[in-house]
Amino acid sequence: MGLFYSDWGSTSERKVKQIMPLMGTVVEIQILEGDGQNYPVAFEEAFDEIRRIDSLFSDYKDSSSISLINRLDSGKVVLPKEVVALIKKALKISAETSGAFDVTVGGLVKLWGFKDETYHIPAKDSILMVMKNTGYSNLEVVDDSTIIKKKNSQLDLSGIAKGYAVDMAYSVLKGLGIKSFLINAGGEIRGMGEDWKTGVQDPFTEQGIVEIIVPGEKAVATSGNYQNYFEVNKIRYCHLFDPRTGFPADKVVSVTVISDDVTLADALATAFFVIGIEKSKELLKRFPGSEFLIIDKDGKKFYSDGFKNYTRS
Repeated sequence: MGLFYSDWGSTSERKVKQIMPLMGTVVEIQILEGDGQNYPVAFEEAFDEIRRIDSLFSDYKDSSSISLINRLDSGKVVLPKEVVALIKKALKISAETSGAFDVTVGGLVKLWGFKDETYHIPAKDSILMVMKNTGYSNLEVVDDSTIIKKKNSQLDLSGIAKGYAVDMAYSVLKGLGIKSFLINAGGEIRGMGEDWKTGVQDPFTEQGIVEIIVPGEKAVATSGNYQNYFEVNKIRYCHLFDPRTGFPADKVVSVTVISDDVTLADALATAFFVIGIEKSKELLKRFPGSEFLIIDKDGKKFYSDGFKNYTRS
């Protein structure tokens, strides 16, 4: 999370809004009134789509495909094609980010207590043991419905599935003929229509914003260390893990990414958070059409070359 608010800019038309707790966050959908649209049906179908995605990818639901994979020590597993397709995309992004984004960090998330809120710093030996089963190369896509799990890796797709859910809900609303709408799933945002805006939360305060973004029909995602964390001896440990060290990433405090879809923006926000500012500048070159705003521990803001094209003073 980290997008402080989202709204339309200048418009006299009334907004219709619904909010639902889904995917471990609050999902808000706004639709601009007009065109005789059937709002109850639109909201119902969009939220149903997000629930459907959650039922596939949540590692908190025993019946989900991800939980099925996690119960398997190793071996071949047959899955719905949609699940394999997103895992395949995640593995591609993992390779493109040299492992900074990695969906096999589920064991680390659990070990550090983020899964059941028993937050603690694990013993070094425990971290090393989990690290032996961490790494995107431990997963192999065989075909469009089969993957091979080479080790007992624990999957956590929270860094991409929420963005994917927003993209799918976007497609539902667009398919229903809704012309102006906005979906915000805890900072993963996508809208249709030209005049909506979103504020990036100041990571050091409860209420402030540091930037106003007007991305048009681009997608926005933010990762930060200020929503889900614990502190020991005044050191903050957040839920975003560096899969190469087994520790929570700590190079920066907030990353906002603008991309063509939320699935990619979501994953890149995590990757950039892990690798920090300078490496993110280089990595961004592999993803044309994407931009970032990174805030460091001192509150200094670093913009990619094209990010300010989407901001409003």
